[in-house]
Amino acid sequence: MQKYLGNGEKWGVNIVYLHQTSPLGLAHAVKISKKQLGNEDFVMVLGDNFFAVDLKDMIDHHKKNSNRVTVALKEVEDPQ
Repeated sequence: MQKYLGNGEKWGVNIVYLHQTSPLGLAHAVKISKKQLGNEDFVMVLGDNFFAVDLKDMIDHHKKNSNRVTVALKEVEDPQ
């Protein structure tokens, strides 16, 4: 992914990569990103998830409602 996306310049964004020294979960990944994130809004999308949500609409909804966190979920018959 890092090789493909590079630093994000191609899409007009700045991508910073942080690596966990141990697999301590998603919350830990956000925690170690605190210095880079500051008080800025950010979007976390898991690379192994496929979803049918309009990301722009979701972000607009998040901002309109002054949410601290917005999560997109989809109920499935068998989550395995």
